[in-house]
Amino acid sequence: MNSLSRRLLAVAGAAALSVGLATPAQAEQWAHNDARGDVTVSSGCDDSGSNCTDAVDATQAQPDVLRVVATHTTDRVKVTARYAELGPGLTKAHVLRVVTNEGLHRHFAVVTDSGHVVVKEMDRDSDGSKVSCTGLRQSIDYTANTVAMSIPRSCLSSPRWVRVGFGTQVVRDISDLAQGYKSDDGLRSGLTASTSDLVLGPELSRG
Repeated sequence: MNSLSRRLLAVAGAAALSVGLATPAQAEQWAHNDARGDVTVSSGCDDSGSNCTDAVDATQAQPDVLRVVATHTTDRVKVTARYAELGPGLTKAHVLRVVTNEGLHRHFAVVTDSGHVVVKEMDRDSDGSKVSCTGLRQSIDYTANTVAMSIPRSCLSSPRWVRVGFGTQVVRDISDLAQGYKSDDGLRSGLTASTSDLVLGPELSRG
């Protein structure tokens, strides 16, 4: 089981693109077009969701990330992702990874079940311990197939620059982990690794 799987199961258990371009004065922004058809399917898992066989399945539309836009404004770090297909069904974990110029490593995770947000939390990359942060935001549009997530800069020690990564995982049946899961790193083509290894974009200075 990779880190994304463990994170999803932990938070789920605890709970039981388009975007307008900002001007340089407002924000620094970077966009990435991810490969279509690069969803990783993990199957043949044991009862704990571990020891799976991972393979890329080009026929999977969920959760195939097509485009990621990262923005660093004067007060927030934001990512907007567009998917081939999103849909409200099943259990999904959307994870925003942030690394700052001061060496802070954070993961902001939003978990939905049947379209409802059941978990929204941020933790440290090093040990997974929760980090208190007021002002975490998410917006999910199942019609437009987009997810937007943002973190206040104040929760990141007001960094000079940040690098961000983004990924999503879908669990087929949270009560039967042996059925496996599907995942996509929005900045990586091919087999998805873990949230600790989510590919990071370039440095984005404060707008």
